[in-house]
Amino acid sequence: MPADALAPPNFLSQRVRQARYYYLNLTPSNRAGLEIVCGGVEQCRPDYEMRRDSFRYCSIEFVAAGRGQLVLDGRHHALGPGVAFSYGPGVPHRITTDPHAPMTKYFVDFTGREAASLIGRCKPLSRGTIQVSDPLSVADVYENIHRSAQAGNLQSREICLLLLRLLVLRLGELGIDRPHVNERAIQTYHHCRACIERESLTLKTLQEIAAACHKDPAYLCRLFRRFAGTTPYKYLMRQKMHQAADRLQHSSMLVKEVADALGFSDPFHFSRSFKAIHGIAPQRFIERSRRQ
Repeated sequence: MPADALAPPNFLSQRVRQARYYYLNLTPSNRAGLEIVCGGVEQCRPDYEMRRDSFRYCSIEFVAAGRGQLVLDGRHHALGPGVAFSYGPGVPHRITTDPHAPMTKYFVDFTGREAASLIGRCKPLSRGTIQVSDPLSVADVYENIHRSAQAGNLQSREICLLLLRLLVLRLGELGIDRPHVNERAIQTYHHCRACIERESLTLKTLQEIAAACHKDPAYLCRLFRRFAGTTPYKYLMRQKMHQAADRLQHSSMLVKEVADALGFSDPFHFSRSFKAIHGIAPQRFIERSRRQ
């Protein structure tokens, strides 16, 4: 059945190529603290347009691909991959797509006494649009809301509400004020992060990371502090320790063997690093995993 066949009249745009929608509560109570109404993901047609003088719910939208334009309360904003924006009751808005690069975008509509204050927890989002430094993490939260909503069990509503709060927290963590966004710097950050993830087994020091990324170490540190809130070396250690936990849990490797495989010549250094990330020593982690 086409997605539009499920859309309430005048509620969702008809100008989409494909869409996946979910509906949690289309008749929410005025006394509710927080209720998710509906949401989904839309692949826009080249003629996509959404124009509203007002809207009965709060909404958080996120562009996963493509480009477009947003007029929010009279102010113009460019839309592109990794851009999130929100609006609520009484806020006129117009959303259009670039016909040469139609958008794919997620959205979640919600209402209740806590709705406005929830958006307010992410101050950059409440002021207009924000650029997200890790778009995949944000898209993953939207997808989890969708999956939980479709499960349709007794816990679905509460899980979706928790995920909505997580979405706002994630946007606050990863969002950057648009006036201060340098798209080339963001692309460089994503390139360097992917390089660290790809070569995490062989990289050991900041100098090695910088050489692999073909960047100056000081510039690389500024880049990661700005977009990830950490340093390249700490990001590398986190990648290594995630792999270490996976190997310790799903193989019969000894702690020393895992340390060697991840480039640690000193098992004690490996154990300290593992505990700093996971809060537990490697041997205790193995014991707990086996008991479970």
